[in-house]
Amino acid sequence: MLFKKQKQIILIGDLVTHVLYNRDWIGLVISLKNDEDKLGKREAENALVHMVPGTEYEFFFRRRYGKESFRKGWISTRWLLKI
Repeated sequence: MLFKKQKQIILIGDLVTHVLYNRDWIGLVISLKNDEDKLGKREAENALVHMVPGTEYEFFFRRRYGKESFRKGWISTRWLLKI
């Protein structure tokens, strides 16, 4: 018997971690927005995440998206888990 994983509802103010980086990646959700994905078949929810200072991935978004955003950036909520 297969069990379907229940989707977590992520809200503004939640502490979250990344599916791939586990507990070393900790951020705070600042804002949420809904966009259609690139194929236009379904809506994708994105979260503006501010990384918690002092964590290993504190500058996660700077390494990937440039110097204008040191500790915050947009990421799909599919990759996030509530702490």
